Amino acid sequence: MNAPRVQFLLAALIGLVCSFQVAATPEADIERVLLLSGLTKQVNEFPGLIEAGVMQGAQQGADIPERELSLITESVSKTILPAVIMADVRQAVASAVSESELQSLLTWYQSETGRAITTAEENASTAEAYQQIMANGRQLLSDRKRVDFAMRLDKLLGATDLTMQMQEVSGVAVYAAMMSAMAPGQALNLDGYRAQIAAAQAQMRPNIEQMMAASFVYTYQPIDDTSLAKYEAFLNTPAAKKFNAAAMAGLLKGIEKAVGSWATELGTIVKNSNAKEI
Repeated sequence: MNAPRVQFLLAALIGLVCSFQVAATPEADIERVLLLSGLTKQVNEFPGLIEAGVMQGAQQGADIPERELSLITESVSKTILPAVIMADVRQAVASAVSESELQSLLTWYQSETGRAITTAEENASTAEAYQQIMANGRQLLSDRKRVDFAMRLDKLLGATDLTMQMQEVSGVAVYAAMMSAMAPGQALNLDGYRAQIAAAQAQMRPNIEQMMAASFVYTYQPIDDTSLAKYEAFLNTPAAKKFNAAAMAGLLKGIEKAVGSWATELGTIVKNSNAKEI
């Protein structure tokens, strides 16, 4: 074999090795999709949202001593861990979405419209944005055209369904932890409590749907109608439907774990508080 031939083969082999080294792996593509879609940043806001909810409840009349309130808010950052939640999201997406579908998703999220929508969604995922939505709900719901879009988006993403499932998971976990702390060793009737939650949720669903509509109207205020039409078309693609369904399933699983840990911590706080009063 002559020298030029050997050099050519060596160059080809080096080029092949380098291409393997720089080529994105499916795991890297999943990470990029989660980042570009804004889901990673939104999940990172969860602890702050829960802390804000706890503080709002205290301000609206919940009788929580200052010491216990401080312990409860501190327990959020210790147990509601975004990394734990995202691990389940990542696994669910990896199991459901193919490499070609990931590439389709990346194309959208890297587009100008995709980036603008993701930015709007990230900006609306903070505790401050939540306060704005609650304060301006009636005004937001007066925009009939955007409310209609929000309702279609809710069905596509299953946002109301996910919210209700999260409420059930959180309610059961906190109830079980509290009851176990106050009555150690006593059998819990979780089926009965779940039935109570289900009955309450049936009545609450219209209110949750309204809240989601107001949230979506607020979120997409900076986005023009043409861009929203493109977004809706994207969400109707098979790749987007598979990704969103998998991400929501993983999100619920991860939140269930995190809330379970938080509920255990809450139970300990309640138990210690009761012990001091005896």
